[in-house]
Parts: sequence; structure tokens; C-alpha cells
Amino acid sequence: MKKRKRQGKQHSNVSPEEIQRIEKRLGVKFVDFSKGIFKSNGIVWKPVKNSIEFLCAAWDNVPMLQISSGRSACQFVPLEWEP
Repeated sequence: MKKRKRQGKQHSNVSPEEIQRIEKRLGVKFVDFSKGIFKSNGIVWKPVKNSIEFLCAAWDNVPMLQISSGRSACQFVPLEWEP
């Protein structure tokens, strides 16, 4: 049985022009595209690393931003927040 090669991060080959189109479409400004850090409505958001960080943010009543829903949901917290 052949093992498939694991694909690298797909966004590493994104051109600056593509990033600008994404920013315009979503209404955000990326601070660091590779890390998923962006600015929206004056707040800089970073992705939640794991479920423990998510629980800490919830217990601390930290404002969170959720993109999508269900199993593919991705939560973001303000960049300055530390668990």
C-alpha cells in the first residue's frame, strides 16, 4: 500500500494580489496571512490554538469571533489576549 505525501500549507504560495482580493472580499486586513492573524473593525484577531485555549477564553468572557459552523468552525480571539 502506497503512502500519500502529506500536502504542505496551501496558502504559502498565495500572491500579494490574491491576498488583497481576499481582504477586499472579506472586509478584513491581514496582519500575518500565514498565521491567520487579521484586523477587522479595529480589532486584531488570532486563531484559537486548541480546545483548552478556547475554554480559557470562554471562562474569561473574552470576545470571540467564529467563522463557519459545525465541525469546520474556526474561532478567533483578540491578539493581545493571553490564556
